[in-house]
Amino acid sequence: MFGRNKDRWPAGIPKYEESDIMQEQDLLNFAMGVIQQSVLDETGYEILAATDKLGVIPNFVCKKDGETIFIVVKADVAPSMPRMSVEEKKHLLEHAAKLGIKTCYFAPVGIGACDPDRFAASLALKDDAFYIKFQGLEPVEFKKSMDWIQNALEEIKELDPSTQYLNESPVKYSINVTTEDLDGFGKWKERVKTETFQEMLMKCIEIKGLSSQEFYTAAWLDRKLFSAIKNNPDYQPKKETAVACCLGLGLGWPDAEKLLELAGYKLSLSIAWDRVIYYCIRHGITDIDVVNEILYEENEKCIRV
Repeated sequence: MFGRNKDRWPAGIPKYEESDIMQEQDLLNFAMGVIQQSVLDETGYEILAATDKLGVIPNFVCKKDGETIFIVVKADVAPSMPRMSVEEKKHLLEHAAKLGIKTCYFAPVGIGACDPDRFAASLALKDDAFYIKFQGLEPVEFKKSMDWIQNALEEIKELDPSTQYLNESPVKYSINVTTEDLDGFGKWKERVKTETFQEMLMKCIEIKGLSSQEFYTAAWLDRKLFSAIKNNPDYQPKKETAVACCLGLGLGWPDAEKLLELAGYKLSLSIAWDRVIYYCIRHGITDIDVVNEILYEENEKCIRV
């Protein structure tokens, strides 16, 4: 546990100003201090250079056992944990290769208030006391080799774009509407009522035996977004969010197609981004890191919910 001036804030959610909230720069500075104290100073690393400038990586250049090592530090407010984007990985590894550096590490740090109310609200106030979640340095690497990704891209290109929409399963909901049925819209609406996106999502989470945190972590949702979905039966997600939910649940194509349909979306083979998502779900590729690696190489927008 790390913290300073622990008596400054009373228990619960206190009155505070916007300037009291830890911003991205504050979180990074705090996390770099944690890594230096708990890892670098204690395990024989010699710090050659360091920077806390946002957007600049690596944050530490170190030497250990005669080897130069890059370390990237990122922080987020618990229970969310930070991630490196595909673009950041690519930039870091290319930079390291040019300098002949073979080892790069990622140091993700979660920072959560010791006060339970502030922790539950994901509220990080300056000079508060914090719990720290840090599970060690993670090697920075792509989860799939470039050969594997290139083969996947070739298969994606072979998908038939002449089929504008993917209608591979029969219509799931149909109803014969007569003139008599239309005398009251409310009555008609009840007769065609089906599950909402939120209802099917929560059912799938239960069937899969996932905890809420296991699901929203796998789907790259933050807790606030998941809570907004969970508490609103009529929640209308963005397309990217709906896709992330399908991937986080590890759904096969029929179930993913249905969940997307309930969110109001269909994938189109005439759209490059959709083709990648379709290919990944069809081939059981549901790790968002891997999906993003393929999207990146296809010059498409990576998933960032």
